[in-house]
Amino acid sequence: MLYARVKLDVIRNLDWIAQNVTHTVRPATTILKLPLGEMPLGRVLKRECSDSRRHVLVPKDLERFSVKSLNTAISKRGLDGAVWLSQTFVPELETMGELRVYLFHGEVSHVIHTGWGHPEDLKAKVLSDLWSLEELRYCHPCCLFDAC
Repeated sequence: MLYARVKLDVIRNLDWIAQNVTHTVRPATTILKLPLGEMPLGRVLKRECSDSRRHVLVPKDLERFSVKSLNTAISKRGLDGAVWLSQTFVPELETMGELRVYLFHGEVSHVIHTGWGHPEDLKAKVLSDLWSLEELRYCHPCCLFDAC
């Protein structure tokens, strides 16, 4: 769990893999410069050590804030040494969730599908009998989550 806390390190590695290995697109991520001068429209704001999504704000969450109240909320949710990030909003993460792959010594140990919702409703499911990456390229994503 070397990278469990430091999202920016994970993002940099995933960006490199997407660019150089899989040749795929990734959400653009930047360090949030505080205090904010304007609302980050169409963005997801997340803090390192996001604590089961308790420190993640998606665009619909941001609608209830003014710039001033958002700056106040972010400062109250701070953590020493943890930075806030701004990332392109990916609607599929909200509707379908995300896959978290845990590797040990270069081998996949397990994969967890994390469903979206309120932090107190966070649901995770360990997946087994996984398809290869090649098989996944030709599968509609909803098939992975019994949503077809």
